[in-house]
Amino acid sequence: MGETNTGVLHLKYEKDEGPAPEYLISKDLSDLTLMFIVSSVVYFLAAGSLAILMRLLQSGVPISQNQQSVGLFYTALTVHGQVMFFGFVSMLTIGISYYLLSKFAKKPLYSMMLATISFSLLNAGTIFLFVSGTMFFGAGWYNLMPLTFHPGNGGWNSLSAVIFLMADAMIGIGLVIFCLVVIATVFKGKIAAGVQKSEPEGKQYDDNHKNQVDLDDGGRIDLLPMVQIPSSTRLVSVLGISSWFPRYYRRAVPAVSVVVVGVFVNAAALITGSIGLFTQLGIGFSYLLNPDFDPNWLLAKDAWWFFGHPIVYFTLFSFLGAAYYYIPRYAKKTVPYDKWAYRSWPFYFVFTVMVFTHHTYMDTKSGLAKDVSPGSYFWSDISFSPHSNDYNDVHFSI
Repeated sequence: MGETNTGVLHLKYEKDEGPAPEYLISKDLSDLTLMFIVSSVVYFLAAGSLAILMRLLQSGVPISQNQQSVGLFYTALTVHGQVMFFGFVSMLTIGISYYLLSKFAKKPLYSMMLATISFSLLNAGTIFLFVSGTMFFGAGWYNLMPLTFHPGNGGWNSLSAVIFLMADAMIGIGLVIFCLVVIATVFKGKIAAGVQKSEPEGKQYDDNHKNQVDLDDGGRIDLLPMVQIPSSTRLVSVLGISSWFPRYYRRAVPAVSVVVVGVFVNAAALITGSIGLFTQLGIGFSYLLNPDFDPNWLLAKDAWWFFGHPIVYFTLFSFLGAAYYYIPRYAKKTVPYDKWAYRSWPFYFVFTVMVFTHHTYMDTKSGLAKDVSPGSYFWSDISFSPHSNDYNDVHFSI
């Protein structure tokens, strides 16, 4: 009787969900995912209204005096950009990533408490961004230092700069916590794996599948067993590296779902890029505490982009992996293992981390090498009068 009930429930689940993991997501995680999604929509609407404001100012609508309009435009530009990236894109991606990781790894998150803290920090940081906007902070969504601290033309005050930096610090910590939760979830305990056994070209070599029923079910993610994988083997699996092995060795490495690969690669790239954010923030806070501090401002700018580009591709890569959830669910068909679906992910990681370098091309004559070398500073090629009220008082020497 029990087996019959189980079979009926399985058929009902398959009808509703398709051949996706038959794993029950906890109510806490479902609620947290919903809160992430709702918050992201709210921030999208708020940031979108700022985009409309920018267009109105560009159209010449007499909203305020000319000088105030200029300040208002750059304030809207700054808050709009950061809220879209961190309040909308990041929160939407993180909420869905938490859900999909638990679903396809067939295990709970490493820590619901940490996941909830990441939600709180991202919300608090986004609210602080709006607060800085009420003070007309407008150094650009990329926080272009040293403009952050020397607005000129009667612009924002130091308090608004402090609030903006605090906002980015809270957002950065929230993003790092997300990455740590993903990495810990993937590496702790058993994980659902074995998709490689459904590789079409190699089915005839699989001794574990003896009949046609087994072969037909080979791509069913919900039938993947929970296995304990050594950390080194797990790393090459979740980065997609094992897909480049020759077939004999490839089939010996348990392959996790490509959805897990997508979430993990995103987290690995983002936590690497966060080094850039905290480098820039460290330079900024050091300058606030000691105005005589003479940092390399080009390094601060390049550090931001080292972080900024992983954020740019954050949603793209997560939803590329998520397609392997939605296709089986709505097409009601399995997605068998395809090595080419996995082979791109190691390159995604490398290129996402390194693509920032195109922002260094016009830094100096010798580019990044000079930017980070001892004794070579931004001021050797660009001079800036920090106490001037004229934006034009910036002199470039070639």
